[in-house]
Amino acid sequence: MHLSAKFALLLASISVSIASPIYDATGKPAPLVTSLSAQEHEIPNNYIVVFKKHVDGMSATGHHSWVADLHETSISSLRKRSQVPLIRGEGDSSSSVDVDTLTGLKHTYNISGSLLGYSGAFDESVVERIRNHPDVAYVEKDSKVYALKEPVTEHSAPWGLARISHQESLNFGSYNKYIHQANGGQGVDVYVIDTGTNTDHNDFEGRAHWGKTIPAGDEDEDGNGHGTHCSGTIAGKKYGVAKKANVYAVKVLRSNGSGTMSDVVKGVEFAAESHVKKAAAAAAKKDKHFKGSAANMSLGGGKSNALDQAVNGAVLLGLNFAVAAGNDNADACDYSP
Repeated sequence: MHLSAKFALLLASISVSIASPIYDATGKPAPLVTSLSAQEHEIPNNYIVVFKKHVDGMSATGHHSWVADLHETSISSLRKRSQVPLIRGEGDSSSSVDVDTLTGLKHTYNISGSLLGYSGAFDESVVERIRNHPDVAYVEKDSKVYALKEPVTEHSAPWGLARISHQESLNFGSYNKYIHQANGGQGVDVYVIDTGTNTDHNDFEGRAHWGKTIPAGDEDEDGNGHGTHCSGTIAGKKYGVAKKANVYAVKVLRSNGSGTMSDVVKGVEFAAESHVKKAAAAAAKKDKHFKGSAANMSLGGGKSNALDQAVNGAVLLGLNFAVAAGNDNADACDYSP
């Protein structure tokens, strides 16, 4: 065979390898997962991608660049195919995809080796390439998450506080008595992963702080009230359980009380990282005032493997969680975390 023919054959083989999808060791693409409880809350074209356990930070960074390039190429191709922003969905003339909503990479995640991945809004062709990458464990459809509705409460008598401090049934002499330590919660940081917190409310006595706002373009304030309500139940001077704890607002839900699973996962990551930094600083200074951290998530959505992994990873780092369960009168195993 002549040299030129060999070179042509080599180029052809390279072209085929570049054009062909990359498969994992089994030759099967990574699963695209969702759950029955999350299906009705799915966000079109939004995904959470989780890497396999062998992937390290450097490989993940390279993968992020690869995905960004894929996304740019895909968007360019979609815009060339049509001069209008709406592109007909493949195989369905009644559906459409707004190219402007395909924003690409949104968050990256790295929680103590328990969850390494990212989220974003991608075209189907990009998602297929991602699923066929050997480093990807699974791709989860992003879904909406909501603040849970509060039951009707008689505020003139805080029965709940009395109830949690008595093992025996309440009686006439104990129904309105909350037995607790005067310095309960002192030195403990609580990350309230919710709609935010009114940190200026005088019932927090200066112990409430703004941690982070996750939803893009949202304000550092609680425009809903649900997060402030939860923070008050946790650490408020009058009705709080741990009346001396510090509260850190981690806003993952917008003012309408809803948000995305990918933002919630990012909020968990922020809380975990903040706890690790605080614990390390306290250990270095031999500061005995810091007692540890907890996180509260009084929110509800469907089942999410990514959120479960994120919370489990945060727990391994020492961040204890309190989560809602049973609000919908349904099996809590069908919801996350």
